[in-house]
Amino acid sequence: MMNALGSCGIPVPGIVRTKKVDNYEIVEMVDGIKLPIRLFEFVEGQTLESVGFNDETISIIGELVAKFSNASEFNQCLQDTKLFRQHRPLISLEYYKYLEREIDNLLEAGFMTAEQAEACRRVFKELEEKIFSNYGDFEQGLIHSDINETNVLLIRDKDNKLKVSALLDFGDAHVSLRLFEYSSAILYIILGMGSEDQVEDWKRVIRTFFRAFIKERKSGEFMNDIKHCQLAMRARLVASLIYGLRTVRINYRKEDPSYILKTQSNGWDVLR
Repeated sequence: MMNALGSCGIPVPGIVRTKKVDNYEIVEMVDGIKLPIRLFEFVEGQTLESVGFNDETISIIGELVAKFSNASEFNQCLQDTKLFRQHRPLISLEYYKYLEREIDNLLEAGFMTAEQAEACRRVFKELEEKIFSNYGDFEQGLIHSDINETNVLLIRDKDNKLKVSALLDFGDAHVSLRLFEYSSAILYIILGMGSEDQVEDWKRVIRTFFRAFIKERKSGEFMNDIKHCQLAMRARLVASLIYGLRTVRINYRKEDPSYILKTQSNGWDVLR
């Protein structure tokens, strides 16, 4: 997948092979828990988060999401849906029923209030009625699923113009609705901005993103899906909030949860 994306003009880091010439090594993280670990080549650049959010960087993300959609639609190597359908991360909205059940666990463990739980359930109900009941009517394909402020590296070229030096972290890539791809990308821009003048800034983000996205996208099939973008953004936000709390609730790796809880800092306010 990463090789195919690279051939389509989307910069990705190369994999550093093990001494056994494998792409990964199985490592025991804690007692009884083994996970595949991969090492990637160093790529020069700053994260989107470090560079900051403005019209230039928002346009770059819009173009990047469109390029990924173009690649997954027109590159033969990225159309092996049988292979890509075998993997679906827990945070994917196709698992909203499971995430809905997790709400009860979070309530019982004291990680979520009754008000928050009800807000999440309302969003999932609307998601089911307006999107999943008509799932086949939406544009589908391979999506990255996590194009956010930490998974995009930027660098300035010789003309001092910002460009993408690498797209990172393909662990959540799977076949889904393309609507979920650009909706989540916009959501993470909005969360990263943390603006006080929310409504006007959000409108500007959406306009700027889609202006760049539409210019780059080679297919116009997505136009009918855009009207559901706000709902898809809210659903992704709910999934991210639940997933983050679930990870902290379980935390079998005994890791620092600060990064995972990042969305919680202003996510509930945005959801309101």
